[in-house]
Amino acid sequence: FFSAIYRSSPFVLFTCAFLFFFFMGKNEFVYQTFYKICFFNYSTDGKKRKVTEPFQDVTNKNIIRWDAYHYNNIQKYGYNEIKETKGDHIYAFFPLFPSIWKWSYLPNKYIPVLNFLMFFLSLLVLFKALDITFNFINASIIFVIPNLICFIIPYSEATSALMLSIAFYGLVKNKYGFYFIGAFLASLSRSSFSVLLVALVAVEVFKITQSSEKWRYYLLNAFKRIIPIIVGSMALGFIQVSQGADSYFKYIEVLKYWENELSIPHNISDWSHEGFGMSVGFLISISLPLMAWVMHPIISGLKNLMNTQQKKTILITSEKDEVFYISVLYIIGVSLMTIFMRNGGVQSFSRYALCTPFSFTLILLAPNYIGSLSRQTRTHFFVFLLLLGLFFLTYIPYGTDWNFRDSGYFILMICIWLTLFSEDKNRLYYQLIMVFGVLFNAFWTSYLFNAYLCNSSIYT
Repeated sequence: FFSAIYRSSPFVLFTCAFLFFFFMGKNEFVYQTFYKICFFNYSTDGKKRKVTEPFQDVTNKNIIRWDAYHYNNIQKYGYNEIKETKGDHIYAFFPLFPSIWKWSYLPNKYIPVLNFLMFFLSLLVLFKALDITFNFINASIIFVIPNLICFIIPYSEATSALMLSIAFYGLVKNKYGFYFIGAFLASLSRSSFSVLLVALVAVEVFKITQSSEKWRYYLLNAFKRIIPIIVGSMALGFIQVSQGADSYFKYIEVLKYWENELSIPHNISDWSHEGFGMSVGFLISISLPLMAWVMHPIISGLKNLMNTQQKKTILITSEKDEVFYISVLYIIGVSLMTIFMRNGGVQSFSRYALCTPFSFTLILLAPNYIGSLSRQTRTHFFVFLLLLGLFFLTYIPYGTDWNFRDSGYFILMICIWLTLFSEDKNRLYYQLIMVFGVLFNAFWTSYLFNAYLCNSSIYT
């Protein structure tokens, strides 16, 4: 019993802290005495005014905001009826999460409980896949990710994370059935298949550069990896056509409503101040370093192809290496699409990048790949990233004066620091910083949850 408590302690600590901060924020005295020092809340009239009011109660009505509105309509009516009244952009939202919502028979206000339990289950599966013991020391760092709110509100992130974690388990353990089911269902949960397809194929191509005589095997492996995603995408098309879509690729066609087009980024902006710090922080502190780091395997692969007679550089030696490189390429792909397809808008980027098993895998396995760097080098690297992020967030025109709404950026930097110096995870000072990060993140998440209930500016 006590062993089980210890293993689940990061989840219990974050959950209890989140509930404590949220319910205390509903108390008039506590809010006016303590919380108001940090932040004002948002009005509930939809005008996004700043007010000195306590947190809101969770109801079946106010839990349906933003994208949850579309998921709720799908689970209640399917696609067809909604298309007639709300437009065909509803086809951009995938059916698996609404189906789970419908089959759960839970009132709307309890869907956050279901979502967070699915998120917890996805972590257990992922840790099992990566052969990492899920306990306080190893798992707390995940609960320092500043956008965990996306696994609480009625969005598809928890469903997608669970299915991708199952796919990762099948990939690492060489159990194709698990991989097929996970990847197939992930394709029905959210639109990430195009970047994932490229990442899967790119890793197999790189393996060919390591061992060109096995090129047929690796090409077949790439085909096997992408089959469940293609089948899942076909199933999605059939589901939507059966419910009124006029094309099997309607979920791609409706992306035109988001006005994504190839362009040089300018006028960097976001839909909210809260999301801006997390998104720009991730781009600068994680995406850009990954783009620089990935040049090493690319150059190694090219050298392998050109120097056929010499000893080749071998970087992928296990299934965990594959999962790590897939995660790196996925994050880079999503980052490049955000930079060059959004006209400078970074809205929702932190959600697409951070709230996935790809980021979790990167955080958990990165110490294996940066351990050769000296402590001094990592310290200088962290300070450089911190200052660079502060510079961008201060001088980008969209940014404003620093306040509590920038907390997501600082929580993200705590998470990065914990990753860079994970060799100290058994030392007391490291664990105290980790606990502080979890508690700070729980407080931040309670603020974001109330902002969602109040229908504030969209930060997801």
